Amino acid sequence: MIPKFRSWVENIRHPEFSFMQYAPEFNGEINKIFENDGEIQHGVKVSYMQSTGLKDKNGVEIYVGDIVRHSHIVTDISIVRFGEFGVPNMEEQSYQDCAVGFYYENASEFKDIEPFNMTMPLNSDYVKDVLVNGNIYANPELLNNL
Repeated sequence: MIPKFRSWVENIRHPEFSFMQYAPEFNGEINKIFENDGEIQHGVKVSYMQSTGLKDKNGVEIYVGDIVRHSHIVTDISIVRFGEFGVPNMEEQSYQDCAVGFYYENASEFKDIEPFNMTMPLNSDYVKDVLVNGNIYANPELLNNL
């Protein structure tokens, strides 16, 4: 899989002019892509999001930072993340291992209740029933409505 990225370009001085853009095709120089990630330069902050390589129920590509929800439970929303996460053993409601990769973090009203507060690996089985609602940069209000 060729890595694919998009970026949220936030205009600090004029937030109404912030926008999403898709990064040029990966050319092997990944360090240059992330060189200024999260830094503010000339009143602009750029945050990069990598594609997971997965698509939601409607065929929309899923990126890190996306806010997704189960299609059958409107209030069950999660944030797509990348990094180290605990691999849960749901029977024992504990983490049995640690992994690095794409995962989802519960952002719903149940996020502080076990076992709903456990991180879960993002995989093709999970995304069969999810819909991308927005992302944490362009649509933070989706997280405030809980």
